[in-house]
Amino acid sequence: MYTLDINIKPVSVMAAVYVAKKYYVQPFVERCRTFLKESLDVENVCKIPEQAVAFSEQQLVNNCIAVIKKNAAEVVDTVGLLKISPPVLRLLL
Repeated sequence: MYTLDINIKPVSVMAAVYVAKKYYVQPFVERCRTFLKESLDVENVCKIPEQAVAFSEQQLVNNCIAVIKKNAAEVVDTVGLLKISPPVLRLLL
């Protein structure tokens, strides 16, 4: 962590964002944002917005919207779409 060489796993990235923001570790927050932006795909794009909204990560929400727009037909067929809360779903749509 002190060298800014961090191995981030998709499963724990949003929790890492929360911790990094809580303790004001901005380089780590930026690294997580970059990782998430580059890792968004049809399978995970419905899982990330809930936490992005909770952690006030508007740019990440916008990135999710862009992926959803680009891949709408595929996203509609994912189970993740059914798990999005109504308020976040309204925001995304």
